[in-house]
Amino acid sequence: MPAPAADETPAQHGRDGFFFRVSVGPSWGTDLMSSDVWPGDSSYSGFGPNGQLLFGGSVADGVVIGGGTTWGLVINGPFKFNDSIKVDRTSWFNLWGPFVNWYPDPNAGLHLEFMVGMSSFEINDSGFTSGGIFGWGLQGGVGYDWWVSEKWAIGVAGQLQYGNMVKNNVTHNVLMPGLLATFTYY
Repeated sequence: MPAPAADETPAQHGRDGFFFRVSVGPSWGTDLMSSDVWPGDSSYSGFGPNGQLLFGGSVADGVVIGGGTTWGLVINGPFKFNDSIKVDRTSWFNLWGPFVNWYPDPNAGLHLEFMVGMSSFEINDSGFTSGGIFGWGLQGGVGYDWWVSEKWAIGVAGQLQYGNMVKNNVTHNVLMPGLLATFTYY
């Protein structure tokens, strides 16, 4: 039997070389605040957009190391102070740092992702803006990509962002799960 013609051979996609991903989707964000200045805890939460921008390169087949940012916005979440609702507030969370993205099977689309780095947070409500609140943060995720061309894949990913930031004796613990559409060049 003759060998198949070159155009009949299925295309093989590699997961090596330059890596770029942009992702966007909805999220739910929560800020749990505590302070030695006031009694009790305060919180707010709400929906908003979420995204990420990652750049890196392969260090092994299916293993990417790089740097990037993830972010989330909570729009008009009710702010609760000692169990009473005060105002609606909007906040912006951002995490910058190195990441690792791993495809257990480099020929398949399943991937796991982890990032650690510096986080920032800003609150806006009733004309008040907090300015930058800084600390550290983590992000983890799992997703699946489908090839749509030789170098581009489109997929879906779930991610969880966490940040711990302190300013003026107020500690902010931000937790933000999201569901993202991913667009990856590999």
